[in-house]
Amino acid sequence: MTGKSLVCAFIMLLFCGCQKEQQLPFFEDQLKQDLQAIDEYLSSNSIAAEIDSTGNLRYSISRSGTGRKPVLVDSIRVTYTTSLLDRNRLVKIDSVVEKPIAFLLNSLIIGWRKIVPLMGEGSKFTIYVPSGLAYGSYQQGKVPPNANLVFEVELVKVIPEFTRQLAKDVKAIDQYLTANNITARVDASGLRYQILNAGSGPVVSSTDSVSLTYVGKFFDQTVFDRQSTTQKYRLSRTLRAWQTGLLQLQKGGVIRLYTPSGLAFGAYGSSGTPTQIQVPPATNVIYELTLVDIKKN
Repeated sequence: MTGKSLVCAFIMLLFCGCQKEQQLPFFEDQLKQDLQAIDEYLSSNSIAAEIDSTGNLRYSISRSGTGRKPVLVDSIRVTYTTSLLDRNRLVKIDSVVEKPIAFLLNSLIIGWRKIVPLMGEGSKFTIYVPSGLAYGSYQQGKVPPNANLVFEVELVKVIPEFTRQLAKDVKAIDQYLTANNITARVDASGLRYQILNAGSGPVVSSTDSVSLTYVGKFFDQTVFDRQSTTQKYRLSRTLRAWQTGLLQLQKGGVIRLYTPSGLAFGAYGSSGTPTQIQVPPATNVIYELTLVDIKKN
């Protein structure tokens, strides 16, 4: 599997599709424009909407459930529809997902990560998401760059398995490190890592695009994926382990990540391809990443 297809596979059904970067307005300017468009739509259609604590998201409550509310490390089962807010009208861009589908909440777009934790099981919300809290300046399947989106979301079930699995994963990784006399740094997320070369020059930030080569291995050292040719990614669209680990590097740096399953392919694993071995569900992996270049966004 190529580097780009790896990232796309991870993000799963709701948010799949490789991103196509364009030079577009700065985030704050675009956000102001997006919120104006969303507020005009709500006003012209007499829709009463709540505003979240950041002031950047609007949502309306069709049904308020009384069940468990998710936290970011939980998985959720939802039904949903997705619409594009286009010149004060809604355009459906996918079919209704009527059969509940599961996602790890923390792997989804910011708009969902901010609002879905407000929902109890059984709730049905409509979420109005400005482009910068969705896919930003990237083409995402049928979604054009700088697109405001409207999601009708029903939270069917909260699945709090991530925390339990994380504890198992971290224990197994620490046992491996001890048995092999490996000294690794510890991140609060559960990630363990070694900085093999800190690099020099610019430091990575979470909004950057990064050019990488990498090798992905299982803990028995079997290589399941390799990218020897430099590929470019938006850091915020990559695996959570990459998002954490690459922030430790400067340009030219190399890092090895001992990765709990929930920071990689989670409870779903990844499908195999002619060039990539399938990663089973709940599998810890090792990545060695070389940061070839950084593009500041």
